[in-house]
Amino acid sequence: MKRSLKQQPAPDAPNPPVSKRTRTSTANTSADASAVSKPPTKIHPFFAAKNKEKDSADSKNTKVLSWSTVGSLLIGIFTGPDSNSEEPNKPSAKTEITETENGGNKTISSNAIGTRIAAFDFDSTITVTAGTHLFSKSADDWRFLYNSTKETIRAQYVAGFRVVIFSNQMQSKEAKLDIFKGKVAQVALQINVPFIVFAATENDQFRKPQTGMWDYFVEHFCNGVQPDMKTSFFVGDAAGRPERRDNGDKLLKKDHSAADYKFALNIGLRFHIPEVFFKHDVDAIKHVPTEWTFDPRSYKNPNNLFSPSNSPLIPTNLDGPELVLFVGPPAAGKTSFAKTHFTPKGYVHVNQDTLKDRKKCIEATIKALKEGKSVVVDNTNPSASVRQEYISAAKKCGVTTVRALYFTAPIAICEHNNHVRVKLTKGLGKGIERERLPTMVFNMFKKNLEIPEAEKEGLSEVTHVNFVADFKSNIEKVAWSRFYL
Repeated sequence: MKRSLKQQPAPDAPNPPVSKRTRTSTANTSADASAVSKPPTKIHPFFAAKNKEKDSADSKNTKVLSWSTVGSLLIGIFTGPDSNSEEPNKPSAKTEITETENGGNKTISSNAIGTRIAAFDFDSTITVTAGTHLFSKSADDWRFLYNSTKETIRAQYVAGFRVVIFSNQMQSKEAKLDIFKGKVAQVALQINVPFIVFAATENDQFRKPQTGMWDYFVEHFCNGVQPDMKTSFFVGDAAGRPERRDNGDKLLKKDHSAADYKFALNIGLRFHIPEVFFKHDVDAIKHVPTEWTFDPRSYKNPNNLFSPSNSPLIPTNLDGPELVLFVGPPAAGKTSFAKTHFTPKGYVHVNQDTLKDRKKCIEATIKALKEGKSVVVDNTNPSASVRQEYISAAKKCGVTTVRALYFTAPIAICEHNNHVRVKLTKGLGKGIERERLPTMVFNMFKKNLEIPEAEKEGLSEVTHVNFVADFKSNIEKVAWSRFYL
């Protein structure tokens, strides 16, 4: 059965298969099943007259796809209106294809079948609401973003691409997810080609720009065959563009994020914005940023770990114990710094994450100082008033040397580290596994921060500690070099 859809390949996408070639399978393959039939002449029940006593459209439409969940990941599979088999165009690790052209035969590997991925965001990429409001009020409240959207997506399937949708859906209520699933079902019936949709419903490893949805797709839906990264692509509207004007001088709001663009960068996919992919508006690409405030891929470590660098980090000529106060945002590397430089030298490590409150931290500090032991207080200690509680306690213990180490890592790096350590410790068990800190924690630190001043606070010295990305393995390096925000 020949594919009947109009061929309209994406920009930069390979041309559709040349008709003069004939392909024959020498093993079990889904190549024949990947053909797309003409739209059915009989009207689908979905478009039939509505019964007053029918179920809501939002819940009924969800049955068009096969839905499942894996943790917070919602997965929908549409195999086409005339298919009860698995998704066509899916690669088979056992498939071998023989091509015949001009009397000559050649064998191509299974990697040539179903490995080209045409991936799309959903909201504001494939669809928008039917009105001017931002969020759909029902499963019927949508339209295609452009007149060309439907046929362009269909053309990718005709050209041999697998169509996959990756969408962030932070929906706390089931009714909202039903609206989303209902819209996807209607889109499926309109586009009329097989696809898989993944939706991240929580702020976790599945949420773009993190790669959890893509990783799950490759592991569970590709039959062990890696996608062709040279020809695969991702289309999304969240590209980090500022407020701008289109060709008609209409003022456009800035993108809500750069999650789609960074998602593609993390994976290594070519990235298109909808204006270019569906409308071929090449001028629109000029608004897509080429650099970021913080880019983990190009971060360069500072020349000095700390400054001033003319005094030692650990003094060797102290007459008695000293107190070292850390000052810095969460996830700035304070605990690693303490365990690398101070605890090996005999300093008592005081940490509020372990002791749970400041009162216990001060009590532990006093106890150690009275025993003649130096102490490093590994807390955020943002304000002068908080630090003064420790300084006063040290003086009561007869300790005269109190230093502050101010960790200068920008909040953007700390929020990035926050996600990295969650990823690297996931599944390692209680006491090791880290939870993601809410953004509010970083905002509160920034609001309360008073950079320590030696003379003003009665400190012996203030040392500025720079952030250095130090990796113990390539796994750590790869994880840190990705976008998470």
